[in-house]
Amino acid sequence: MTSRPHVDRPGGPPPAVLHVITSTQRRGAETFAVDLAAALAARGLPSEGGALAPGRSVAPGGGTHDVPVLGGSPLAPATLRALRRRAAGVPVVVAHGSRTLPACAAPALRWCGRNSCAMYELRPGDCGARAAVGGKSA
Repeated sequence: MTSRPHVDRPGGPPPAVLHVITSTQRRGAETFAVDLAAALAARGLPSEGGALAPGRSVAPGGGTHDVPVLGGSPLAPATLRALRRRAAGVPVVVAHGSRTLPACAAPALRWCGRNSCAMYELRPGDCGARAAVGGKSA
């Protein structure tokens, strides 16, 4: 599969869950996120994925995930702005992998406002998840 360059969400209501991955490359956290989004959508919970940056296939036949790409570099200001636009109106944003947590936590300070806010980083094989609560690491 190839990645779809796409910054803003097409028309229609936002999903219930946005799964953010570092790149479109087929690696552990990225594959887990894409599979989880598909499983949740199949159970009636609208879910979308989005990659902070494009990936490249490093293994023969490895390919990349077919998810919208938000920018050229994971933590670039333009990428973070695109992430904020994409996450607008989405009640749950899940960061999958180590680089996605700071990318999601920075705009979350604006999303949360005065409300309590928790963000979790999901990684395959972790018994628990690291969390940023109200913008602070827990």
